[in-house]
Amino acid sequence: MSDKNKQVPAAGVPHVEDNPPADDPGAEPHVEEQKDGQATKPATPPNDPPADTPRFKIASVLKVTKPLIKGEDVAAVQEALIASGFGCGVDGANGVYNAATAFAVRQFQAMNRLIVSGRVEKFTATALGAEWEDPQSGTE
Repeated sequence: MSDKNKQVPAAGVPHVEDNPPADDPGAEPHVEEQKDGQATKPATPPNDPPADTPRFKIASVLKVTKPLIKGEDVAAVQEALIASGFGCGVDGANGVYNAATAFAVRQFQAMNRLIVSGRVEKFTATALGAEWEDPQSGTE
């Protein structure tokens, strides 16, 4: 088909390539969004660190205590929980390990087949993307 006879979809209508890539015969056709008759490239994902790269460090067990544990490590855990779809109460990632945070941790642990304790220890911290530093020796 010559370029002169090529059909251009209306604005806002997705355009589907007829042929998937030859190296992946089971692939779905590639869809590009049309805006004002111009094809746009699909959004590229942000430059996140590789999945095996720890995003933050935890150097002690996090749990509900009196007084409540506060700090950047708690806020990092809360942010990781929220990013995973587990809310930490109306205050969100406030850096305070309270009952709402412990509840979110228990839900996360249950969904990830971890021991459900409401405490952030080695396996929970690792599953959340943290680097665990053993409180006794100061190493992983």
